[in-house]
Amino acid sequence: MPVPPATPPSAEPPAGPPPNPDPIATAACEAVGLPGDCEMLTVLRTFRDTVLARTEEGRQEIARYYATAPAIVAAIDARPDAQQVYRALMELVIAPATADILAGRHEEARQRYRQMLARLAAATDPWSALDGG
Repeated sequence: MPVPPATPPSAEPPAGPPPNPDPIATAACEAVGLPGDCEMLTVLRTFRDTVLARTEEGRQEIARYYATAPAIVAAIDARPDAQQVYRALMELVIAPATADILAGRHEEARQRYRQMLARLAAATDPWSALDGG
C-alpha cells in the first residue's frame, strides 16, 4: 500500500473531520455506547494526523494499520461475542492509549497500538490475542 506524501512539520493539520476513521477504535467505542465523534476518537485521530503522520515511520505505521484493521474488524464482527471483544479492546488498549496521548506519553500509546495490531493480525481468535494466548 503506498504511503501518503509527507506533510511538512510546519503545515497545519487539515480542517474538518479526519478522513479514514479508526476502524477498531470506532467499533470499540460503538460497543460501549460512545458516538463516532466522541472525545476519545477525536484524541486518537488528532494524534494520528498531527503526530504520527509527520514522520516516515509514523506514515508507515498508519498504512499498516489501515491495511490490516478492516480484516480484524470483520473477524471480530463475525463473532457472536463481538461486543465483548470490543469492550475488552477498549479497556485493555484503546482507553489506556488515549490516556497515554493525553498525558504526553506518545511512545507508550504507539507501542500499545503496535502490539494490539500485531497480536490481533496474527491471532485466529481475538480473545487469545487479548489474554496473551
